[in-house]
Amino acid sequence: MSELYELPDGWELKRLDTVSTFINGRAYKKDELLDSGKYPVLRVGNFFTNNNWYYSDLELPSDKYCDAGDLLYAWSASFGPRIWEGDKSIYHYHIWKVIPNFEFILKDYLYQFLSWDTEKIKSDKGTGTTMVHITKGSIEERIIPLPPLPEQQRIVSKLDLLFEKIDRSIALHVSNMNEADAFMGSVLNDVFGELEEKYELKILGDLTKTTSGGTPKRNEKSYWGGNIGWLKSGELNDGYITEVEEFITEDGLKKSSAKLFPKGTLLIAMYGATVGRLGILEFETTTNQAICGILNDKNQFETLYMFYFLRKIREKMLKDSFGGAQPNISQTYIKELELPLPPLQIQQKTVAYLDEISLKIEKIKQLQKEKMNSLKALKASILDSAFRGEL
Repeated sequence: MSELYELPDGWELKRLDTVSTFINGRAYKKDELLDSGKYPVLRVGNFFTNNNWYYSDLELPSDKYCDAGDLLYAWSASFGPRIWEGDKSIYHYHIWKVIPNFEFILKDYLYQFLSWDTEKIKSDKGTGTTMVHITKGSIEERIIPLPPLPEQQRIVSKLDLLFEKIDRSIALHVSNMNEADAFMGSVLNDVFGELEEKYELKILGDLTKTTSGGTPKRNEKSYWGGNIGWLKSGELNDGYITEVEEFITEDGLKKSSAKLFPKGTLLIAMYGATVGRLGILEFETTTNQAICGILNDKNQFETLYMFYFLRKIREKMLKDSFGGAQPNISQTYIKELELPLPPLQIQQKTVAYLDEISLKIEKIKQLQKEKMNSLKALKASILDSAFRGEL
């Protein structure tokens, strides 16, 4: 960092492990994770949401608990820092508790640095990276620009003032996007509600075939790097799928449970963080086992009609998906879904109407996203200035 710009007088460059301590959480066996208990178990999946908690009655050393106000850092998958605001909890192995050495550094200054440095790590890993893991050793050797404590306090106060205004604006754009989604949801409820009153309900499994994908063995190099697309559930985008990130070979297709889905196949994620997410293929590809392909082989429905129906009932599917170690909807569940089935001509008119509304809503959401991204870029620029000593 000092090679790129000159720090102000009184600032130093320090390794993180010289001004703070990173403490590992604890890994858990299945029988130690309970549906209810004395302590919540904070996992990475709960780090930024409140969904699907586990609990524990274990009594552990004090450093394996986090309390309100503690600085935590998730180092696997969705990684980065957070000031914990919840009740006393046990934090999982994939989370560190970060203890500042208050002789050298303020907790809020360290938090802001870790937030800024998280984006640097993501950038170093590459913009296409979807999953980032960092080691305790690699985070401890990160270099932090460290001013005297009074200057740290001035920087934190300034950042708090600026970020309060920016975060308020970001929250407004998020609210606008949520309202747009809610409006689309109400339209879908109205449309399919009317159709249910007029037309007989049909069972999805009677209208079509469904099947899931598969993953060739990762340790067989001859199965990977070919010219056959392989789609992961995280790549489903609630729209048309036009590209994939990974490819397999003919050998990988033949010697695994992977299946080649034709262009136009409707896909739905069956488990994990993306459960219920949809996609329609614009090309022929295989998928992983977390994706169910709904084949329109009998031509009894318009693919987009089925797409909008599944969007309409997604909230119910998400509620039904909880109960195990992770959200899960099975092929059996999907096959047993009931939907109103008007003649194809009525389906086509329904799709045209919903397409028109959906397009307008997506334009609104895209504008909100662009404004949000501009605000996030502004925050990043402010943090850059702060840790260059230029704020």
